[in-house]
Amino acid sequence: MDWHRPLRGAWLVLRAIQLWTPYPDNDPDGARACMRRFYVLVRLSYGAPASPAEAAKLEVDWWRVHRQAQYSMTPGGAGDELVESVTRLYCYLFGEPRRRSGPRRRTGSRNEPVGSVGQGGLPPWQPVASAGPRCAGPRL
Repeated sequence: MDWHRPLRGAWLVLRAIQLWTPYPDNDPDGARACMRRFYVLVRLSYGAPASPAEAAKLEVDWWRVHRQAQYSMTPGGAGDELVESVTRLYCYLFGEPRRRSGPRRRTGSRNEPVGSVGQGGLPPWQPVASAGPRCAGPRL
């Protein structure tokens, strides 16, 4: 991929966030349009998602649910709905079937590698970044 496509993609995501950010007078249609154009760029580079418009709709929907949880007066807000909206987006983007189950409890160390997508981890092409000072690079 050449340098201008990632730069354009970053600009589109930034613009979508700028359109979404003002509360309560945001522009969800404008944010969706920018995210659709972003997912068109992703599709040109990687062949997926099948429908950039659907991916953009799911993306901005999880932003909406997150905002509802953020400004909710109820403790816990829209926790289950937030998990469901992010799950819908990720299942769509990574081509995984949706399974209706609650959040998974992770056992073991933070630095353990995660399994495949089907086991709740990252897709094989996505690098795993471990947390901790070891990955911070050389200290000068």
